[in-house]
Amino acid sequence: MRVSSLLFLALAGLTAAAGPAAAAVDVAFVAPEKYTDGGGKGGFRDVPTKTAVEREVRDHLVKLGESNLTPNQVLKIEILDIDLAGRRDILGAHADDVRIYDELNSPRIKLRYTLEEDGRAILTGEDVLSDPLYLRSLARASSGDPLRYERPMLTKWFLARIVNRG
Repeated sequence: MRVSSLLFLALAGLTAAAGPAAAAVDVAFVAPEKYTDGGGKGGFRDVPTKTAVEREVRDHLVKLGESNLTPNQVLKIEILDIDLAGRRDILGAHADDVRIYDELNSPRIKLRYTLEEDGRAILTGEDVLSDPLYLRSLARASSGDPLRYERPMLTKWFLARIVNRG
């Protein structure tokens, strides 16, 4: 009897130490090879690779979820298209990519999402995020952030659509 009591207390302690389940954000990139501009081959200045773009988008959305969702919520996001701010230009056959920022090539991300609470969908939709005034933002080309124009756009969408459900 004493052994079973100790075993019960040990299991109860492990369960309490684990704490409540954390909110989760699952991000999937659907057919990234077909994205309008999901990154370049990297190398010169601030042109992020496709791998870096996906990692940064995923990490940013996960952090937003950790800060804003409740433990019983799960947000599933499918990224359907990415068109980074500016346009990609190649300096020659064997040269690195460069990114040229202009008013004609604003950042754009198309996504589909489902917010679940206690296992049931409470919000679903598909949105196209865009920021035609991105060059007037506080983000600067010298910031070193490969998603300096896309990150604020994602944050604004997340807060408006997911947190405030507008």
